[in-house]
Amino acid sequence: MSFFDATNLESIWLLISEEVFDYLEEIKGYTKSSKGKAILVDQRDHYYLVNNFSKTSAKAWWRCNMYLKKKCPVTLISYHNKVIQIKHEHNHEPIPPHISKNRKDQKYKQNDPLFL
Repeated sequence: MSFFDATNLESIWLLISEEVFDYLEEIKGYTKSSKGKAILVDQRDHYYLVNNFSKTSAKAWWRCNMYLKKKCPVTLISYHNKVIQIKHEHNHEPIPPHISKNRKDQKYKQNDPLFL
């Protein structure tokens, strides 16, 4: 029996697909800015612009949408639609970004924004 037979491959796939990890909260949703950038919305209605993302996993790095205007230092890391790390505290109330008016559905999307 080879290590790469069908039953072993199925077992390996189940381990990968059912990966368990700690997280802080689930992401409320995603949308796009008027410039087409991905925007994450957390459970407290703060908005984050994508800063960087992994090409090999579902990990993404975000920063508060008020980073430039209000010097808000908050950064966030997401993985599989879950927040796994938040650094710092917001120095403002939630302020929504300019959402694209070309979109038919302005509601939050629950799927990954990097593959919209």
